Amino acid sequence: LNDNQKDILRQNVSSSLLKYDILEVIKILDQYPSLLLDANYKIEYFFNYFLLTSEIQLSIYTSKTWSHIVDIAAYADFLEAFIYFSERKNVPLTILSLNSFLPLHYALSCNSLEIVNYIFFKVPNLFTDETQIKNVDHSLLYYAIESNNIRIVQSLFNNGYSVRSQ
Repeated sequence: LNDNQKDILRQNVSSSLLKYDILEVIKILDQYPSLLLDANYKIEYFFNYFLLTSEIQLSIYTSKTWSHIVDIAAYADFLEAFIYFSERKNVPLTILSLNSFLPLHYALSCNSLEIVNYIFFKVPNLFTDETQIKNVDHSLLYYAIESNNIRIVQSLFNNGYSVRSQ
């Protein structure tokens, strides 16, 4: 496959994940298994600002990250796909994206509480084993707070996170 064909396949996988279509994802990955650990999936972040006076919603583009397929599943809050990649395809839950993000960052920021809890269940030593998070450049607490969900923040601390750990 050339780079353009790979980009199209990555877009199809991402689109299928965001539509919760695991069967289409499996079909593509069975045909092109190298895409499973590919770190060139793109996620674009948008921040929404609500102007209360005029009731206009603005979406402002902020950044693009290069990610893995498990990051997309976490971002989409697609637990079944996340478990499939972890358990059936053995994708490590501590895999770092090219921008030094863990799947946990995406799960935290997108309010994916079930995925956050699944990660802590599968990797209970995430914060006690310093090798797990030594190359992580981005604050997990920041992304947990971004979710606007106190249960996400509590889950982070209940599973061993401390402000000094990162």
